[in-house]
Amino acid sequence: PVIKELSNFLTSNHILIHGAKGFDVKVDYSKGAVEIRPQDICTMSEVILEETPVYRVGCISGPNLAKEIAQKQPAGTVLASRFKEVLAIGTEILQCDRFQIYGSNDIKGIELAGVFKNYIAIAAGASAALGYGENVKALLITKGISEMIAIGKALGVEPKSFLGLAGIGDLVATCSSPLSRNYSVGYRLAKGESIEQIISTMTEAAEGINTVKVIKYLSETVHIQAPLVGIIYKVMYEGHSLENGIKMLMRLNAGQDELESEELELEIDSDELVREINLEIDKGQEPMRIDKYLVSHVERISRSKFQAAADSGSLLVNDKPVKSSYKISPLDKIKVILPLPFGHEGIKPEDIPLNIVYEDNDMLIINKPAGMVVHPGVGNYKGTLVNALLFHVKNLGKGQDAMKPGIVHRLDKDTSGIMVLAKTDFSMAYLAKQFFDKTNHRKYVALVWGDLDANEGTINKNIGRDKFERKRMRTFEDDFEGKPSITHYKVIERFGYCTLVECILETGRTHQIRVHMASLGHPVFNDDRYGGNVIVKGTVFSKYKQFVENCFKVCPRQALHAKELGIEHPETKKWMTFDSELPEDMTALIEKWKTYSRGRLLEFEETT
Repeated sequence: PVIKELSNFLTSNHILIHGAKGFDVKVDYSKGAVEIRPQDICTMSEVILEETPVYRVGCISGPNLAKEIAQKQPAGTVLASRFKEVLAIGTEILQCDRFQIYGSNDIKGIELAGVFKNYIAIAAGASAALGYGENVKALLITKGISEMIAIGKALGVEPKSFLGLAGIGDLVATCSSPLSRNYSVGYRLAKGESIEQIISTMTEAAEGINTVKVIKYLSETVHIQAPLVGIIYKVMYEGHSLENGIKMLMRLNAGQDELESEELELEIDSDELVREINLEIDKGQEPMRIDKYLVSHVERISRSKFQAAADSGSLLVNDKPVKSSYKISPLDKIKVILPLPFGHEGIKPEDIPLNIVYEDNDMLIINKPAGMVVHPGVGNYKGTLVNALLFHVKNLGKGQDAMKPGIVHRLDKDTSGIMVLAKTDFSMAYLAKQFFDKTNHRKYVALVWGDLDANEGTINKNIGRDKFERKRMRTFEDDFEGKPSITHYKVIERFGYCTLVECILETGRTHQIRVHMASLGHPVFNDDRYGGNVIVKGTVFSKYKQFVENCFKVCPRQALHAKELGIEHPETKKWMTFDSELPEDMTALIEKWKTYSRGRLLEFEETT
């Protein structure tokens, strides 16, 4: 209502910068648990764009405790906007010798960081009231930031904004100071007051009270593991004690520290565009720490960046990851993989032919060949689908990720098949939502090792990154680890030692079919990452071994093909289904197994 009233005085010439730390939810959640989807949540900037003629919008967010600022104590904040003039004018107006402004173009990420931290502040205040020390506070902050990142990604923002002043910075302040309204709510809650009593005596809003509900319902709807918000919800609204909540938190299967795992995507298998540095140590080099050596031999890269590379497994000596404290030796071969800045102009259009199945002004359907990488990444700066797409489509919409323009979904490098690509930002958002909401249709065909027990079935196992081999994914039996993943499979034809199956994805995790089939003991044929590139079923006698080796040569990659894709068109809203024939290598491979299978059957009949 307030912004609607204000809209009468605004025009498209105005710039509007807000400092609100909340969001608008399009469903009524006041009466209990409901489904809240990402599209049901609007940040303040999105509300402004919807309700007013203003389009140049910015927000400020950071560790800005009002009483400290009123006392003229030094502070800093983040000013975020997609428009350079908003950042320039806002900085000019707001910055002074006691108030530092840091710019960001990720307005949604900055807004969400300012909202999410409030429920963690409530937990911190409650823990202080119960006499818990700094260790518990540190646990709450670090587990909380991991949840913030996971939930933020579900809402379409990158982790980086949660790791700066508006994220961790604001979190530290609000989780440490009695001046924080949300901290005070938690403190009073732990001292025995009810939420109703606390609200009735507050003169200012504590956003975390409502945020807890929204984030809990959202995380349940999109199947995000957010145990901390669940615990705080139970304490606030279901009468559980915080002591029991802390015990619940300690009983969770911790696994790997989330901030070191896939949420930051810094490992070698990252999708970021990167710079690779290769050096060889001279024969006469004295031993010294590798990070110090690199700083002295590589220009314009700080020691902290080399240390971060080591922490993420991206600093290798003689092809093995090492720590930043590693002492170099003569003739050591060093490789460092460093992410380039977001929006780096390293992606160049290339005249690479595309096998186009369908094209209009909104989208492009292609048949991706095996061997083509979808977007630039480690060791693949050229020859990717993105390079080809930039050449084929002029003025291609960039979506939310400048590194992956037009890319709605992915296929692995050595997986062939049908893909949809977006030409405009609207198409990107519309199509990506279908993948997120699981309203599209995806069917794959795979040749897997072994003779499956059932003609059809469903694999329902969480998938996450392997903690020891970072390029591999794995399944988890515990619901607290990995992400929910569902694959439906059906046998097409049996060849004795191999089976041809079709797989329909209900979710879309990295390597999902490959990981799920391998978890059953039936890896995809010739899948070198999950054990399909050796003889899994059958004998190792020379004749059969030679046959299998010939099959590997006929199809020198994992035998997996994205055969069918069904989507709703972004503009016409019509349902469209696209089909792709099996490529020659898989067709030839299947024929070889058919022939071999028939031969074995004839031999069996003759001997009986």
